[in-house]
Amino acid sequence: RYFEEVVRRSQRSPFWQSMRESSSCGPLWALIGITAFLILGSAINHTLGQYVSIYLVCGGDLAAASILNGWKATLIMVVGVLGIPLWTWLSERLDKKIIVTIMLAASVFGHCLNLVCLRPDMPYLMLVPGVFEMGALGAVWLFFPSMKADVADYDEMSTGRRREGSLNAFASWFAKLAATVGAGLGGLVIHWAGVDVMVAVQDPGVLEKMRKLFIALPLVLWSFTLVFIWRYPLTRDVMAGIRAKLEAKRGLV
Repeated sequence: RYFEEVVRRSQRSPFWQSMRESSSCGPLWALIGITAFLILGSAINHTLGQYVSIYLVCGGDLAAASILNGWKATLIMVVGVLGIPLWTWLSERLDKKIIVTIMLAASVFGHCLNLVCLRPDMPYLMLVPGVFEMGALGAVWLFFPSMKADVADYDEMSTGRRREGSLNAFASWFAKLAATVGAGLGGLVIHWAGVDVMVAVQDPGVLEKMRKLFIALPLVLWSFTLVFIWRYPLTRDVMAGIRAKLEAKRGLV
């Protein structure tokens, strides 16, 4: 909706100028921090979870673990879709920072359930944490696009231009980096735990070490997310003020 009134009339920015302007946007860095650590924790959780399901929960039975992980992925998708009306309803009543914090808290709570749900005698208990862990991924894909729009409004106050494309590209690069590092780090953690993929049954000490790392690492990384949420300055009241100033300057869009 900004194209005809604002974007079309703006001059193109040189690449390095755009990079410099994006890198000097404080709220964008806070959003990048939130996104990166949420994705990093989720990526490590996913990578380690594959091995935990195979060796700890299913005793080395790859076929059984594949079925279990398939059900978990399906459940996460269904819960994510069914949760959209709830999060939409909350977004009309609460600040985005509060909702993202609630979603992160749900993820932390669900991940802590692994302390009691990783049971070889009841493997499908592993599905229960997945229901709550969906909160972290939901926060990334459901609310962050609208938070990027808020950052674009803030950025327009400084630059006088609509730069959604540049801001989104800058932030997305860090999100992809976090996903890549998370997957790679998950593999390193498996190596540190001493897992030998050539044998089906792992040493009990290796299993316990893998279980502790699987539970602890996402919690540590998600705790950094709270710091960036606290530092994110664009609350609903702040955005209302920014929107009023922009509309007074360039009219309604």
